[in-house]
Amino acid sequence: NGAPDKYLGFGASVATFGASLVSLKSGDLLDVRPDQNMTQGADTHWQVEQVQGPANISVVDTVAATAHLTADTLITVDTPISYDTAELDTHGAFNTSTGIFTAPIAGSYRISVANQSDTASCISQLVLTGTTNMHLAQQSGSNNTLASGSTVKRLLAGDTVAITPNGSVTFAGLASGVIRSSVSIERVGN
Repeated sequence: NGAPDKYLGFGASVATFGASLVSLKSGDLLDVRPDQNMTQGADTHWQVEQVQGPANISVVDTVAATAHLTADTLITVDTPISYDTAELDTHGAFNTSTGIFTAPIAGSYRISVANQSDTASCISQLVLTGTTNMHLAQQSGSNNTLASGSTVKRLLAGDTVAITPNGSVTFAGLASGVIRSSVSIERVGN
């Protein structure tokens, strides 16, 4: 309605920081502005963030996770590859201890892997909610080659995604800062 709801900070000739959580519904507008006594200088900064969780994910919100292995890791047959470092996880949906992604909202998800292993023949299998769904990437020919693949699958909220090998394999971790085994999952449609 245009009336001030919250004051975020106050200061006179000193640095002032303020923060507040405001609950908004779809269609609500948020207007952040100085009061009449504040002059905006070169060091004035405003930051607005959307804080969200699985209970309030909008159909237009980006849901994405990317993770990689930091060290060479032996994974046994049908065990999820525990990509241990998440570079991006918009909704805390990727568990770096287990290597399992849990869809926070239903939708179409692009699932991509790029894995380097120590064996000449390795298949990275896509496992959806505990059931092997398909071979996503296949390495063949020689050791230490990269195998990559991608697919789009429809997931319901709570469905899980894991990548498992078809045999006991050592997957490559970082080498001179280069990621050699990674997974990326992104919701691409409703």
